[in-house]
Amino acid sequence: MSRFIPKPELVGRIICIGMMLRILWVIFVPVHPGSDSAAYDVFANTLWQHGVYGWTPDSPSAYWAVGTSAITAATYFVLGETYLGVVGLNLLTSLMLMVLIWKTGKQYFGADAAAWAVAIVAFWPNLIFFTSILSSELYFMAFTLGGLYFWSRDDGRPWVNLLLCGLIWGIVCYIRPLIVLFPVAMFIASFSQG
Repeated sequence: MSRFIPKPELVGRIICIGMMLRILWVIFVPVHPGSDSAAYDVFANTLWQHGVYGWTPDSPSAYWAVGTSAITAATYFVLGETYLGVVGLNLLTSLMLMVLIWKTGKQYFGADAAAWAVAIVAFWPNLIFFTSILSSELYFMAFTLGGLYFWSRDDGRPWVNLLLCGLIWGIVCYIRPLIVLFPVAMFIASFSQG
């Protein structure tokens, strides 16, 4: 009995189907901020309209990292107070995430495992739902994978790749500061590979 294995040559199609599912989702389920999303929205508006990161212009805060709100504020600056920029960036970030999973997965585990990983992410319901949510999750995953891609890239320019990895993970610190521990974890994990 043969088992289904997504073939590496089908990865482009899998990514396209994953993107179509996300586009359909955002057509039928608009952005409606609640809970953390509402906080990001308030922070983004305060940052965009008053240049202050906080709940109100007269009470700056650094309780949450500024990254997600700053990205959202940038979309408001370009497009006005609409969620089209948020949705557009979420779609772009989803595409980046799938492509980076493919590239990084091939580096670490080979093409078959990478194809499986892309298929899982393309059809994973929560990752589809996040397309219409104002949140940090998609940005964090995509940028973390971007840094990991350069961390493990072997193209004869180790210092350039390490610099790009550090730059990307430095940017991620503004989205979720937890990434600061990731290089330490990667360093420890590298001992098992010699």
